[in-house]
Amino acid sequence: MSATMNDAMNETTPATIGKTGARRVPVLTFPAFFLALALGLATAGSGAAEALRPLDRNTARQLADGARHARPTVLALWSTDCPHCKKNLALFARLAAEPRGPRLLTVAAEPAWAGIAEHLDRLGVPGERYAYGDEAPEALAHAIDPAWRGELPRTLVFDGRGGRRAVSGAIDEATLRQWLALPR
Repeated sequence: MSATMNDAMNETTPATIGKTGARRVPVLTFPAFFLALALGLATAGSGAAEALRPLDRNTARQLADGARHARPTVLALWSTDCPHCKKNLALFARLAAEPRGPRLLTVAAEPAWAGIAEHLDRLGVPGERYAYGDEAPEALAHAIDPAWRGELPRTLVFDGRGGRRAVSGAIDEATLRQWLALPR
């Protein structure tokens, strides 16, 4: 239940307190509750964005292991305040939407916060989403790529045959298509 609905249901005005001092739930609250319930159910199956999962070192090592990717995959490390990250993410989303496009995984190199997924949603970024979890950021970065020094954007490209490339900065489409063996 939302904070607003809880506040409405817990008001202690004279109209809501009986002679015994027990609270009564205002009758007008129930229609609001059912409206909120109906809206929640209506949006539950609407293809809402996947939530960001907290990243730990074990998961980071698995995501960065080229042998685990049986098809071409892009692992994009990004941040909400990185303009080049957004350019890369838009390119990756476009390629992932193609019939033979790569699998796309994203890792926000920052802790998850309310609204962070909206950055990915605006760009139409599909796929599994992660954000730095409770472990030290340096430990997570090292688990992803020991050669990485934290610059963003950072992209790991897996060819689907065990090969892996890591690059920092913006990536052009022609190079990415070549690395992933995608048709032009």
